[in-house]
Amino acid sequence: MKNLLYGVVFLAANLFLIGCGPSIKVGYDYDTEKNFSEYKTYDFLTNPDNTQMKELTLKRVKQAIIRELSPKGLVQSTENPDLLIAIHTDIRSKAQIATYGYYYSPYAVYWSSYGYYGAYNVEVREFQKGTLVLDFVDSKSKLMVWQGVGEGALPEIPRTEQIEKIVNKAVKEIIKKYPPPKAK
Repeated sequence: MKNLLYGVVFLAANLFLIGCGPSIKVGYDYDTEKNFSEYKTYDFLTNPDNTQMKELTLKRVKQAIIRELSPKGLVQSTENPDLLIAIHTDIRSKAQIATYGYYYSPYAVYWSSYGYYGAYNVEVREFQKGTLVLDFVDSKSKLMVWQGVGEGALPEIPRTEQIEKIVNKAVKEIIKKYPPPKAK
C-alpha cells in the first residue's frame, strides 16, 4: 500500500510540473580573461543548412535574444559588431520510466509460508528534449568568449503559444547568465 501511495504521489507531482510550464536547465561557460564590458554591439551568424531549427523558431529565438540583450546595453548592429552570436539546437527523443505498485515479502503464518504477492506497474513516457545553445564569438579574434546552454522537454504536438513560451523562457534563462561575473 505504501508503494502504491508513493507511485500516485510521483505521478501527481509529474503531472503538476508538466502543467506548470516548461522547465529549463541552464548552464554557461566563458573566457575568464575577457573583459565583457568592452562588448557593446552584436549580430547573428548565419545558420548552417543542416540545422534542425525551423525558420519560425529561429526568428523567435533571435527576437528573444534582442529583447533580453537590450536591457544589458547591447545593441544589434550589422556594421562591424563586437560579438557574433551563433544559435544551435538539438532535439532528441527521451524516455522517462516510473515504477509503482505493491508487493508483500515472504512471511510465515503459522505452519505455511507465502511468497511474492502483487504486481508492479511500470509507466514509460516518451518525450522530446530540446537543447538551445548560444555561442558568443569575438568578431575580431573569431574565438568563442561565452556559451550559454538551455535544455528542457518539448510538447508532443506544439502549438504557437507553447513554442513562444518555451523559446522566450529558454532565451531569458540563458541570457540571464550574461555577462558572466568578473574574474577575481
